[in-house]
Amino acid sequence: MKYLLMVTLYITLCTNMAGQRLLTTKSGQNVYIMSDGTWKYHQSEVTETSITSNEFPYKPFMTPEMIGQLRSVIKEIELKEVLAFMVLDSLNKEIDHKKMKISQSKRLKNKLEQKQFEKELKTVEKAISLAESNYNSASIKVEEVKKLRLQEYEDYLKDMNIITQELNIPEESNLILQAANPEVKAPSPEGITIKKSKPIPADCFIAKDVTEGKNRTLELKKEYLFSYTPEKLKSYFKDKDLMVTDIAVITEKNITKLRLFQKLISKDASKNYGHIPFEALMRISLISGKKIDIYSLETSYGEVENYTGNVIYKTDFLLKDSDVKALSEVPVDTIGLMWTSGFESYVLYNLDVIMKQLSCIKRVIN
Repeated sequence: MKYLLMVTLYITLCTNMAGQRLLTTKSGQNVYIMSDGTWKYHQSEVTETSITSNEFPYKPFMTPEMIGQLRSVIKEIELKEVLAFMVLDSLNKEIDHKKMKISQSKRLKNKLEQKQFEKELKTVEKAISLAESNYNSASIKVEEVKKLRLQEYEDYLKDMNIITQELNIPEESNLILQAANPEVKAPSPEGITIKKSKPIPADCFIAKDVTEGKNRTLELKKEYLFSYTPEKLKSYFKDKDLMVTDIAVITEKNITKLRLFQKLISKDASKNYGHIPFEALMRISLISGKKIDIYSLETSYGEVENYTGNVIYKTDFLLKDSDVKALSEVPVDTIGLMWTSGFESYVLYNLDVIMKQLSCIKRVIN
């Protein structure tokens, strides 16, 4: 009996070990990737931050509050690197899967199926290129943030302000920086302006406004668009909806984008939906009956919130000038979105939110 128990335990341990991989990111973070695609930090990453006072000295002006803020920013940017790493890893596995399917189709001489898989492979390869760029950028940013501790006060304030803007950290957190020496004001970075060029209309709410050289990035705060629960699941979600979607309009480098924020309150539901692939269709139907087709600029995989367990999707869609004009003039009735699981349509409750945000962008820029 004891021998049987030992054998069973050994087999269980081997199975668990085979079901996970320990990988290291470019910045040196160790993470376990499970067989189901989820991940967790290696124990050393959980118990220690990657920057410690014993290993790295801090400048004398750094108060405990500023050190705490720096550690929080490092953790956030390290998380972004891990998530970018996970997306890249998932896409690489998808590439291998598509190639296997193509090989099988060739052996079976199924040209129609082979052609379909080859088309899907090209789509994934495009997504890989973007994912590699995002991962490399995140890894470089981790190293840049860690080096902030070596800077002098004014340079530290300048670069921390830029980073918190990029990470969309609320402005209130930057008050910690001024608390160390309120008489010293953080200068604007050379070539970069983090200020509003003109008074902002009272009905326009700005999340980010940064100008670098001749390029201005303007992002409005997200606003509610719609909620949705499939008819067959309404008995399970009586008090709240399965999906809540917000939207924000963004302009950068003379390009206008529609950013969709979707929150699913069920991990199982997110698995059923899958993800939003690169160049996924969003069909917008106006109340006039006109339809506008726009396409995603990236593959969007859901990210699980640490404390709520909600799954968050964030996806950018390109708006052409003709799309901007049409959406600025007529409210939206419904939108349809292509997931990897299929196409789904949603009825909007906030019909004119896109129209209002586009109007705000136009008034602020002009």
